[in-house]
Amino acid sequence: MVVDSGDAQAFRLPRGIRPGPQSTVVPREGYRHGVFKDGGRKVPMLAATVSAERLFEVFTDLLGAFTDTVDVYLQRHAGGENSREMLREGVELPVLLSHLYGAEDLLVDDGATGLVVCASHGQPMTEVHFDDHKALIVYAYNLTPFMEVLEEHQIRRDPGHRLILEEQHIHLEIPDGESAFDQFACELSMMPVPEKVRR
Repeated sequence: MVVDSGDAQAFRLPRGIRPGPQSTVVPREGYRHGVFKDGGRKVPMLAATVSAERLFEVFTDLLGAFTDTVDVYLQRHAGGENSREMLREGVELPVLLSHLYGAEDLLVDDGATGLVVCASHGQPMTEVHFDDHKALIVYAYNLTPFMEVLEEHQIRRDPGHRLILEEQHIHLEIPDGESAFDQFACELSMMPVPEKVRR
């Protein structure tokens, strides 16, 4: 789905997500700052929307801000008992990237699949989410490296930027999404996340 957002280049939505009939969100590239409140803790965050043809590239470039091994959560939100979460801890970034390139279609086009990459234990809290709404969301006390990546890709900061997930929306799964999810989890030697420790 191509959206004429009034910019020089039309915005292309990933296959996995669509605004609902009552949504007033006009999909376009951009990002905004915010603060995530978790109990007494406040964590700076940014949320970005990127056109489908550039989405995966921007995501992998954001991962370049990590300087050590990472923990990886693979999530499938297919509803009810079909929702699953897999985890692999202590993955070296080059190893993760080599597997991610084989899962590009799953991440970009399947509306039930999301991925979270986190700094490993002992490192400053940093998370990059490629969520199932196909938004890129970063939580980190230092957002500067991530903002630099977005600016290098000419994704503009907009305090009023809105995400599809903030209003009525529709998730669309690809036909082989579940098997592709299983294959990626197997290739990365991921294990199911126990219910009590799910993020």
